[in-house]
Amino acid sequence: MNFDKKKGKKIIKKYNSSAPFYESRYKSIQFNKYLQIFSNFELEGKKIIDAGCGTGLIFDFLNKNYNSIRTTYFSLVGVDMSNKMLEIFKEKLSQFSILNHKVNLIRADLEYLPFRSERFNTLFSFTSYQNLSNIEKGFSESLRVLKNKAETYISVLKKSINQQDFINLIKPRLINMKIIDNQKIEDLIIEGILNK
Repeated sequence: MNFDKKKGKKIIKKYNSSAPFYESRYKSIQFNKYLQIFSNFELEGKKIIDAGCGTGLIFDFLNKNYNSIRTTYFSLVGVDMSNKMLEIFKEKLSQFSILNHKVNLIRADLEYLPFRSERFNTLFSFTSYQNLSNIEKGFSESLRVLKNKAETYISVLKKSINQQDFINLIKPRLINMKIIDNQKIEDLIIEGILNK
């Protein structure tokens, strides 16, 4: 996997400038990815890290599709490098004051996560890893903050990454790994259980 320090700065600039229209452009695309994996997802008791959370589309999806979200015990920490994306997510959260205590947002680089080890039991990372300067470092950091047997849901943009290299990176760390390569979706989706 290649390493490019300038890539991170370019990505931040790109996402900060696209933040105002990100949802109108990508919401339905992202929701189609979520539909591939969330049919049997159980929210209760989850301590979720949403790595590359953007404007909070996973939160939107969960809020729309889980009637019990307000009474379910869970927590979600959204992490993103784009302050503009996080501002939109924060504004969105202000409309759901009953959920504010369940969701926290942090501006951070996925390659250097500011959390203690084994903090979360669920990872969501959709269309994020291919944007990192060092994909292996970002993936290792994600694993570091996950508990053993954590549920892991990852997608990467097919055209932006060597799919087989990415699968080879992830495969040794997951059990019950499932690869979803739907031709109608621009991402390769991988789910599994972390085996530390």
